Amino acid sequence: MIRTRLLLIYILSLFLVPRVAIAQEQPPLRLNFVGEQRIPTGTMLEGTEIGGISGISYDAKNDLYYAISDDRVEHGFARFYTLILNFDADSFNYGSVRSVTEIKQPDGSSFGRNGLDAEALVFVPSSGTLIWASERDSAGVPSISEMNTDGSFVRAFTLPDYYLPRGTERGVYNNLAFEAVQVSPDGKSVIAATENALMQDGAKASLDEGSPSRILVLDRETSAVTAEYIYRTGIIPHTASTSPTQDNGLSDMLLLDDHTLLTVERSFAQGVGNTINLYTADLTNATNIKGLESIKGHDDITPVAKTPVLTIHEGDFGVDIDNIEGVTAGPLIDGQATLILVSDNNFNAAQQPYTQLLVFTFTRP
Repeated sequence: MIRTRLLLIYILSLFLVPRVAIAQEQPPLRLNFVGEQRIPTGTMLEGTEIGGISGISYDAKNDLYYAISDDRVEHGFARFYTLILNFDADSFNYGSVRSVTEIKQPDGSSFGRNGLDAEALVFVPSSGTLIWASERDSAGVPSISEMNTDGSFVRAFTLPDYYLPRGTERGVYNNLAFEAVQVSPDGKSVIAATENALMQDGAKASLDEGSPSRILVLDRETSAVTAEYIYRTGIIPHTASTSPTQDNGLSDMLLLDDHTLLTVERSFAQGVGNTINLYTADLTNATNIKGLESIKGHDDITPVAKTPVLTIHEGDFGVDIDNIEGVTAGPLIDGQATLILVSDNNFNAAQQPYTQLLVFTFTRP
């Protein structure tokens, strides 16, 4: 446990940036690409198709990665995978899926078809459990829960009523709910973020405007809301050329310290491809809108401050960048912090023939 805490402290120290650097809008982090590995779409393990990976988290004590699938019980049971990744500062040579674990309902039964849409998870070192988020069930209702690493239920967190969809005017947009979840270093708070706005807060991201996503902070024991912030996504950076399919949203985040996040925004435009933007997001001066059902009419709200870290276009680093939906910090390599990104292949072999894993190291500017 001491070794794990020291590792976490060291990683976080590499991420911390002096306020003056943020004020001058200099890149707070510099990422160096290490390598890529792919899992072919259609790969099977224990009767399930490996794919739909939408969240990943590192267990430093056991040097394992947990990766959750957003399969809505169409290509196998509700599940997460345990991965082994081997890399050094210069190359990413090996990755394997060691096992698959079924996610169970509170009564121990299996989820039925469309019973969940798991989009994020985080490993909690202090308890050895996993906190995970579902974007929707068969009724479109999002949820955040905790489970053991054998997939058994621990607890469900109570969400504010105004996050629950009600017609076309209130709650999360369909398929744009919780895409990111983290836990505070002391294990006492759960931090989750929606991909785009709540309906009553504003519109989805467009070519002209970003969307006011929400970051929600819950007490892990009581589910009480301790804070809420507005995180404004970027605009859709490219116009689709072959169909109207185009979007941008907050697809995952990594907690760097008690007030700083590394966020991942994933955009797709049909006929153009994917664009991935990484930012640091500082909560320090953001307005705490705890309990505010709608931000409309509240022009004095200060959103989370964002600083660009890296934009990945198609072909950058010599890779065909895919539908990146997961991020986690990995182990220290030669004294450098590491970052792992993972893609969701949508179980679509024709358009996304593999699940993509990317490794970076961090350096200070």
